[in-house]
Amino acid sequence: MNVHCNVSICKQIDLQIFHCQTNAKVCDAVIREITIFIMGTEAHLEAELQKYDAPPEAVEAKLEVKRCVDENLNVIEKGGMIAILVCSFCFLYSEGHK
Repeated sequence: MNVHCNVSICKQIDLQIFHCQTNAKVCDAVIREITIFIMGTEAHLEAELQKYDAPPEAVEAKLEVKRCVDENLNVIEKGGMIAILVCSFCFLYSEGHK
């Protein structure tokens, strides 16, 4: 994986998790979007982003990062990313962590 792609993925995930921590009502949507972002098709992600009425340039930027992920990660690596995110999310919102 190239370094630029790796940094973009980290920024994407960090922003989504931070937003999730600051507004618990969006957490389900964030998890759904991250899963679609990592495992779904580009068309599926674009349809998901349309729900939020995002500006076209923001949608295209996210799709560009998705293309990078799809080109550089195999299914096993993508599954690992989702597992890490889900475990992190569960830890952040577990009773023992609060």
